[in-house]
Amino acid sequence: MEMNDMEPIIECGIARNPGDAMAWSDGEVSLGPVIGTTHGKLVIDGPICYYGCPTVPVELKIEGGRIVEVVGGDAKICKEIRRQIAEVKDSDNIAEIGIGLNPACMFNGDFEEEKKARGTCHIAMGNGFYYGQPARSTVHIDMVQYNPTITFDGQLIVKDGKMVCLGEE
Repeated sequence: MEMNDMEPIIECGIARNPGDAMAWSDGEVSLGPVIGTTHGKLVIDGPICYYGCPTVPVELKIEGGRIVEVVGGDAKICKEIRRQIAEVKDSDNIAEIGIGLNPACMFNGDFEEEKKARGTCHIAMGNGFYYGQPARSTVHIDMVQYNPTITFDGQLIVKDGKMVCLGEE
């Protein structure tokens, strides 16, 4: 996947100037992929915005930056994601890739907290406005992955949920 030519969004819990944004809990860095460049299989084993934590990981097949198939996993959540994709324009768009940085966040089933937990990854489907994408869905749904391995521009950032870029091993 290619990333949009933009500064990463760093959510550190501080909004000092008019127009600045922040989110609670703090502790994430995120970017948006260029529309159409995301391909592969995404396995979601953490909480999903609106749907909760899957009892069995949900697998999403992605082609051309869009979710084209929802397979395996928690049947109820898979059904809801399929319904949403069918009914909500651009909700199948891969809008964001984020890495959690906050070592104090708890693993409590709440996507807002867990997506900020150090060493997690979250992928969002739907609206990509803040990430320079033309996809203007009415939804933006974060989906958390536990213990990911993330490489960016050939450099290992996270390995099995450990922030190797910060010296964790």
